[in-house]
Amino acid sequence: MRELRLSVSDTGPGIPDDLLELVFERFWQAGGKDRRGLGLGLYICRSIVEAHGGRIWVESRLGEGSTLYFTIPDTTGSSSPPANASPSDLGSV
Repeated sequence: MRELRLSVSDTGPGIPDDLLELVFERFWQAGGKDRRGLGLGLYICRSIVEAHGGRIWVESRLGEGSTLYFTIPDTTGSSSPPANASPSDLGSV
């Protein structure tokens, strides 16, 4: 089955390997003192992606940043991208 893969990257401080899966937990936040959100964003993303039959994960390097990836099944039936597709239409944001 074909799938669409999208990614979002940053150049932040990165995430230690032992915390990579925790970022998808409900109410989890990286900073103990920084409480700008509720810690639900990536939990909700995971729920939506998995509900559509996709996968979600994060890869990170300390001091270099992180990339969040997710896939969803390609239900368009097309075997190739449209002729006028831009690079952002093909999987990276």
